[in-house]
Amino acid sequence: MGDRREARPTFGDISNTIGRKRADETNEEKIKREDRNRKQREYRAHKRAQETSEQREEQNRKQCEYRAMIRATAVANTPGQENIDPTDSMDWLHRNDQYVRKQRPPLAPL
Repeated sequence: MGDRREARPTFGDISNTIGRKRADETNEEKIKREDRNRKQREYRAHKRAQETSEQREEQNRKQCEYRAMIRATAVANTPGQENIDPTDSMDWLHRNDQYVRKQRPPLAPL
């Protein structure tokens, strides 16, 4: 009797060719994405180099005003909370001072 392992066929190439193909595709996609990002960075750097400091300050001022306007409209458009401080921690409680607790009936003696 010989060794049982000798009779078994050995495995061939068991590498996952499907996975390898996908890795190549993702590598191509990664190269495309990096190329697109590089072009965007170059374009933005070129535009930034062309604008003057006054233009940059004007744009920053406009952005600041826009954000302040958005914050103000968000607070003003909150329904049912006209006179409530947004930092008030009592908002979650929803107290009702008019509530009167009903009394339980007395327990019957055993």
